[in-house]
Amino acid sequence: MLLLKNLPHRALFQYFWVGLSAALVDLTLFQLLQIYVPTFHYLGAATISFLFATAVNYWVGILFMFQGGSNFRQHQEISLIYLVSFIGLIFHNISFYLSVEVLMLPVILAKISAMGFAFIWNFTARYFWIFKK
Repeated sequence: MLLLKNLPHRALFQYFWVGLSAALVDLTLFQLLQIYVPTFHYLGAATISFLFATAVNYWVGILFMFQGGSNFRQHQEISLIYLVSFIGLIFHNISFYLSVEVLMLPVILAKISAMGFAFIWNFTARYFWIFKK
């Protein structure tokens, strides 16, 4: 709880908008895969859409939030972003799977819920580690 009290609200607000742009890509691509490739498992579709959304999140974040860059070289920065995102993907897919298979939530609601977990992880790791000033 102490961590939440110390989060800079302005940065969290900015990251919300960055995350929203990535979330729109994630949800749109996920839905398109579910509609046009109905035999594709929902976790596979979620993984593909998550990876595309990660790229959008990185570029929009660099353009609008983390203009100063990080303390790392660009190739290291991108590698760290994908490492953080891979861990976020693990959180996302576990949450997504449990929400669908155990809690029996509708797939789209489970997807949105899982995205929330990934958002919190991604913001925290990026703000306090990768782009720490």
